[in-house]
Amino acid sequence: MALSVMLLMGAGLLLRSLWQTIETDPGYRREGVLTAGIPMPYDLGARFGGEAQVAHYRSVLEAVRALPGVRQAAVTTVLPQGRVQASIDFGR
Repeated sequence: MALSVMLLMGAGLLLRSLWQTIETDPGYRREGVLTAGIPMPYDLGARFGGEAQVAHYRSVLEAVRALPGVRQAAVTTVLPQGRVQASIDFGR
């Protein structure tokens, strides 16, 4: 019985902390913001290295900036309060 009460209290505290985290002001405006994941073509990085990847993302960024209604556009690897996705290539 005591263990059950402790587990329920822990779950309640966890949910309360999660709710407080969600309700915290992130410090930036979220209205009117669109995010999109743009995967890198697999063979581009493998065959041509970093310079081709940079050129690819620059061309995508220029195309997005040219769209009507777009005021700002940027490229990032991690969004604020987003999931971090890391991968390591150990060769094939």
